Amino acid sequence: MAGLLSQGAPIVGRDQVSAELRLWAQTRFVWGQSDCLLSVVQYVARATGKLAPPWPRYSTGMAAARILQRHGGLAAYAAGILEAMGCTRTRWPVRGDVGL
Repeated sequence: MAGLLSQGAPIVGRDQVSAELRLWAQTRFVWGQSDCLLSVVQYVARATGKLAPPWPRYSTGMAAARILQRHGGLAAYAAGILEAMGCTRTRWPVRGDVGL
């Protein structure tokens, strides 16, 4: 699954993607603040200017796993969030799109 940001959204340029990757490399992993899914959702919000849906509070991997389980797993939860933020599915992602 990939969320297409380039359709109907500001063009996500190389500098923005590179800056995001640098940010991720410099940011410590913290459940509920800077974990894998939340970091991607924050990137989509910055790239599109759209607000992320309300985010549940959690601070451990076990709590995150329970949330994902309640929402049908990581793929289903991520797809729902990306769709709510206006991302569409694509078979041919380009630089700046997000995928799972």
